[in-house]
Amino acid sequence: PDPDPDPDPDPDPDPDPATPTLRAGETVTVTVDAQHVDSWFKVAVPAGASRLTVTMDGPNCGLLSCSLDADLSTRADARPSNTQYACRPYQSGSDETCVHRPPTSSTGYWYLRVNRYSGSGSVSITAAVS
Repeated sequence: PDPDPDPDPDPDPDPDPATPTLRAGETVTVTVDAQHVDSWFKVAVPAGASRLTVTMDGPNCGLLSCSLDADLSTRADARPSNTQYACRPYQSGSDETCVHRPPTSSTGYWYLRVNRYSGSGSVSITAAVS
């Protein structure tokens, strides 16, 4: 018999290598300003996962205003946009959370977007899968 040319093929190839992958439990800092209006990431969610939680923590805000208002959105299988998303809290400030139970996806990847609404600063993004 002929040997298998690829004995261990990747069963779930990355559908979008251009979008950075955020590992579950990893926290990344994202700079948001007029030149960095949108940032996208994806997180691999294994089959059978019961929950995906994506958290964006922004800078501390004063009583009357915040120097940064950024928005978080998530979507299975493709980058979220202003009109296509699974979760978009759209709250004032930059502390937002999206929870998906169960996080079903045909590709095994959920995408997240950080979008600048106003101001500038940095936010921290964390994805937790359980």
